[in-house]
Amino acid sequence: MDPAVGLVQAYLRVNGFFTVTEYPIIARTHRGTLTLTDVDVLGVRFPGAERWISETGSHGQALPPDPALALGDECMEMVIGEVKEGKARLNRKAYSPLVVEATIRRFGCCAHDPAGTARAVIKSGVATTHLRMDMLCRIRMIVFGGTVGEVQGPYEVISLKHIITFLNHHLTLYRDVLLHTQLKDEALNLMALLVKVGLKL
Repeated sequence: MDPAVGLVQAYLRVNGFFTVTEYPIIARTHRGTLTLTDVDVLGVRFPGAERWISETGSHGQALPPDPALALGDECMEMVIGEVKEGKARLNRKAYSPLVVEATIRRFGCCAHDPAGTARAVIKSGVATTHLRMDMLCRIRMIVFGGTVGEVQGPYEVISLKHIITFLNHHLTLYRDVLLHTQLKDEALNLMALLVKVGLKL
């Protein structure tokens, strides 16, 4: 896995998302099937999801998510993420209505008119729709970039520098719990190692 994609995946997981990386979008044409693109990272977070640390009895602690993600508990969150080590720019050729619709359908995040929802996401960078049980779902397109640079377009941008700083702070703040467990995530393990050796970012 690309190290930058791994870093974004670790960040989303820490913030309560289930993730899929490098997801291929496949289409059928008169010439046969072809892969339109690979979506760098997809994430879904259920309402009220918490990184919960259990204690004795029914007590415990919920580790707070990053405020930069502006997560709410009233709806499901879906993130369609593109990862760039350089300037944070969306590859618009890769994110056609066909691609975004297939991505939305992957998680079943739209009960009505997925094609229309895909167009709304492309136009505005975000769209709110409903699942089949009438649960709200907010679909967001986020570019995770090495540098914010010349941001153009309605999509959100979160820098890789911010992600590294957040993970470093998060692991430092909760080191009594997180640094004594097997994290099972290569990028997060690397960040944990930096904290263990005393490197603060």
